[in-house]
Amino acid sequence: VEGPGLPEQCQLVAVKNGAGEIYVSGSDKEGLLVATDPMAPEWTIKGLPNERINALHFDATTGAILAATNDTLFRSTDMGQTWHRTNAGIGHPFMTGFAAKPSKIYAWSTWSKISSSTDGGQSWTDISANIPGTFIHDLTSDKATRLFLATSGNESVYVANNQDMIWAPLGTGLPPQTNIEQLAVAGAPGQNQQLFAASVFDLYVTPAWSAQANWTEFGNGLPGFQTIYDLKASPSGSTLFLSGENGVFTSSTTVNFWTALPFPVDALPVLDVLVADDEHILAATAKGIFISLDGGQTWNPSNNSLADERATCLAAAGKDQWLAGTQAAGVHLGTGKIVAVEDIGQPTGQPIPWPNPAASTVHIAGEFSANGIWEAVNVLGRRQLLPSSWSENGVVLDVSELHPGMWWMHHEAFHIPVQIQR
Repeated sequence: VEGPGLPEQCQLVAVKNGAGEIYVSGSDKEGLLVATDPMAPEWTIKGLPNERINALHFDATTGAILAATNDTLFRSTDMGQTWHRTNAGIGHPFMTGFAAKPSKIYAWSTWSKISSSTDGGQSWTDISANIPGTFIHDLTSDKATRLFLATSGNESVYVANNQDMIWAPLGTGLPPQTNIEQLAVAGAPGQNQQLFAASVFDLYVTPAWSAQANWTEFGNGLPGFQTIYDLKASPSGSTLFLSGENGVFTSSTTVNFWTALPFPVDALPVLDVLVADDEHILAATAKGIFISLDGGQTWNPSNNSLADERATCLAAAGKDQWLAGTQAAGVHLGTGKIVAVEDIGQPTGQPIPWPNPAASTVHIAGEFSANGIWEAVNVLGRRQLLPSSWSENGVVLDVSELHPGMWWMHHEAFHIPVQIQR
């Protein structure tokens, strides 16, 4: 294999399923190189070509894809090859979105209807009996036992637990008729979890675990008035992303200061964002799907094979796969080619086998330091910071969050990656 930029001395790292993607590592610290364009995921249509897709959900337990449309809910168990209507237990044919907790999925309609499913969307139960307000604006969960609801009612935000589904006003301090449009929960369940609520005028925050807590303003830096389409927290819970008619804005969840990200003006508005982590973000617009690998500082279009560039919604579909809904061309699946090719140094040494691949820590013997930054880097160039601690004859790294595969443990001062196999 030859090509511009390929070092004279290199070693083969991986070949992806015979699909032509070849990863090599330069022998003189040229870094990791890939033979295909990492910024061009291929999108393939996955059915429902005549439906407007309002929202998508992937159930990791059953592998089912759920699509909310103007007509009803559709379900696929073969990654979009075939689709089936799931009408029973759905309170209204116009379905708007999804929320999820462990072992339970919620599908909701703007017309004050919510249904729940405990079998991955195969069957549904209408639980709309006590919903306050005329219209639902958004529904989300704390990923444990509680749901949060934004409606057109006077209180604007309500909370209900998983047992009795009785809705009660959440917190005090929201201005009358605030008209909350979007909700986002940041952090793991517990007393550090926060609930953020966005309106066309401002954004507010309250502790998610306390029904009596006060709402406080959290909108410094946002435009005084704009249509809000989406509000998401990163998986780490440290960063917020808000999308609307004026583009994409970001803020730390602990500091009340929003910054406008440099999104392409001719692609506005941004209708939906999918936050894979603090750096990798996808955005759906009427001009197609855009991808950022640096926390939103730069964006590149990703419209390969999209039958309709008018994207409406996004959802994760397992590791390195994404779902995109469109205005008039159904559901598309994007393969995981979003990689950052960075200089990770020269992989050296033999793999260090783990006695237990499921272990949460790994000990690296030698004159290493727990100070500074330790990173794990895989063959796709993905980086993940690792908590570290000193031991008598080396360093102990917390690797509990790493996906299975080959990783190099890399320290900013040593430049000598240590290879492990998980």
